[in-house]
Amino acid sequence: MSEDGQVAFPDEWIAAAPKIELHVHHVGATSAATLADLAVRHPEAGVPTDPAQLEEFYRFADCDHFLRVYAAVSRLLSTAEDVYRLTVGNLGELAAQQVRYAELTVTPNGIPSAGVPREGLVEALGAARAFAAREWA
Repeated sequence: MSEDGQVAFPDEWIAAAPKIELHVHHVGATSAATLADLAVRHPEAGVPTDPAQLEEFYRFADCDHFLRVYAAVSRLLSTAEDVYRLTVGNLGELAAQQVRYAELTVTPNGIPSAGVPREGLVEALGAARAFAAREWA
């Protein structure tokens, strides 16, 4: 306990502790590595593949800029395989942080308009969930 009466937890303990995530955005919480992988598959979306350029891409100037970035990232999800890769990437990142329960918020309207049928979206999400349960549960 510190002098001010607070309990101090070492960073290693916090990193290893099991966690929950009650509100994780499917597209918005995607790691740079997963985005770069999808951007290589879909260069027409206009999302950088270089980590430094991705960092700059995500420096939001205003709400309009945020919406343009979100739209560009959403264009990376044009197949059920893309949805699967993004979801597995998200779930892998959460597992690495010792997250044992996550409520992943999926906004389904934009993905079908990019070309993924609703059935493909549901199947990709289910397959990613099953993969994560096998690999990281």
